[in-house]
Amino acid sequence: MKKLLLCLSLSLFLNSCDKNCDEEIKQATEQYEKAIGYANGSSAAIIKLTADYNKKLSEINERCN
Repeated sequence: MKKLLLCLSLSLFLNSCDKNCDEEIKQATEQYEKAIGYANGSSAAIIKLTADYNKKLSEINERCN
């Protein structure tokens, strides 16, 4: 019985973590898209924003996987 409860608790924790990760990715993507809109086609700004966005996604991925 203890083992079953431990497994259920772990499962709930992992699902919660996945949901938090999904939310973080969603927020990062929304921020990136908004920032790209403000870049007004500036190649340098878009390159910098894309690099920052990729770094943020990598950080989230490392924490969540």
